[in-house]
Amino acid sequence: MYVCICNAFTEKQVCVALRKGVSSPAGVFRHLGCSPQCGKCVPTVRWMVKDSADLSIRRRYQDQMQELNHGSLAGNRIS
Repeated sequence: MYVCICNAFTEKQVCVALRKGVSSPAGVFRHLGCSPQCGKCVPTVRWMVKDSADLSIRRRYQDQMQELNHGSLAGNRIS
């Protein structure tokens, strides 16, 4: 789906930029070699960046909790 009609970029292109480490709306536009024109897409790009960051934080938290649980269970067995 198109996110920005003025610059003709899609949701998929934004997701690729985010997976490559882009972490801000300005970074997304820079990565795609353009800048906001009318501005109607900016809230959507902003939401996608925030959602990506939130998802990344949740994944890291879940990974850490899983490591803690497996590590503490394996290391604290009572004989």
